[in-house]
Amino acid sequence: MIGSRRRRRPPIVVEIDVENDEYVPRVWGESAWQGVPLAFATMEAARVALAAEGHHARFAWGLRLDPQIALGEGRSDYMLNQFDSQIADAQRHGDSFGPHPHWFRLTEGAWVEDASEAAWVAHCIDMSLATYRSAFGKTPGWIHFGESWMDQTCFNRALEEGIRLILTPEPGMKIDPEYLSGRQFRGKYPDYPSHLRRPYWASRRKFQRRGLQRRTIIVPRTAAPVPTPSVSTHTNCWISEHPGSFQAWIQQARADGRGSYFLLGVRSHVFKDAIAAGNAITNLRWLVTAADGPRGDLVTPEEAFLNG
Repeated sequence: MIGSRRRRRPPIVVEIDVENDEYVPRVWGESAWQGVPLAFATMEAARVALAAEGHHARFAWGLRLDPQIALGEGRSDYMLNQFDSQIADAQRHGDSFGPHPHWFRLTEGAWVEDASEAAWVAHCIDMSLATYRSAFGKTPGWIHFGESWMDQTCFNRALEEGIRLILTPEPGMKIDPEYLSGRQFRGKYPDYPSHLRRPYWASRRKFQRRGLQRRTIIVPRTAAPVPTPSVSTHTNCWISEHPGSFQAWIQQARADGRGSYFLLGVRSHVFKDAIAAGNAITNLRWLVTAADGPRGDLVTPEEAFLNG
């Protein structure tokens, strides 16, 4: 595995998408982001619990800094200001941040996730990168494209911008946009081959294949089969799943040859459910400490895939 072959314990990257609670917001302002402070609080509780057992947990936070946020809140950096204290605390703990652009545009009064027009996709990436650089003073080390969607232009843009890691594809995932709940989607989903189970240097011509460039690495998200073929044959399993189901899913991924690292994702709105938040802490402790688990280290994407 790129950047982490010498690690005895598998790296575990948990990436939390910090975004408004609803894909199609009915309100804006503080009430639209209720899950965000709860996500930070839950990860802090997990951090404290693991510290008591001798583990220094670090997390990754995907930030919504795109045109939907700019239009809905009046500024693309709204959440950076609204949650500045939580972000500062996470930075002090060594957490990592990257942009998480979605493709929402307001069309005839309705929010539509529009990946059908290259110029619009580029605009969403432009605004996200500009806002990130203005706030953090640097190019992000990683990016997670929204709705698990990307195309060759997205990859080449990340490469040109000097972004080292892309945390988007889910191996074997197949999505029919008609089954996406709560929002309209325009565009065609790419095929993510199931055999791409480890980080790889992608091709400038076809990002689903390995290439010769040595600047930008694609890190496939942890995936294993789930019984919902109408939506996807493979998917991320949210860290808030019932602990028994989550553990079985992780064990299946390990048995399937995907256990050299773990890249798990979750949206911040999940943490509005107190039971789900409690399950997330249980799941993280199991991943790191349980004898029957992977016994990995919770680290940032840069630590897992670049600094090994």
